[in-house]
Amino acid sequence: MVFKPSFKQNVFEFQLSGSKKKFSIPLRQYISADLAERLEEAATTAQPMIKKIQEAKELASASGEEPVLPDDFDPDMLASLSRIQRELFEKYAPGCYAAGTKGEIQEVMQEWGRVSNIELGESSASSSS
Repeated sequence: MVFKPSFKQNVFEFQLSGSKKKFSIPLRQYISADLAERLEEAATTAQPMIKKIQEAKELASASGEEPVLPDDFDPDMLASLSRIQRELFEKYAPGCYAAGTKGEIQEVMQEWGRVSNIELGESSASSSS
């Protein structure tokens, strides 16, 4: 997986493993307000479930057993986040979601989020320098 700073301002560019095609997505603060709001809401709602999955995996790794999810685990929360992430990719990087693995898509989302992070009072130009 290749992540490169873009010469185009306010854009995150990446390549999937084994692909020559470059994809790009606007930084988070430059996607449509509707999509940004729904993505943030779904991520906030799914965060407790994501944390439970991580804790179950860590516990299983330490004990050498299979992960066991808690009784209150709600896969619909994760499915909602996944649908909005797919919408993001289909809108801004058509074909990427179909070409990438689940792990690659998650990796792209994490790096995109990290690169898109802007502190209050900081412009996107100063955060990428």
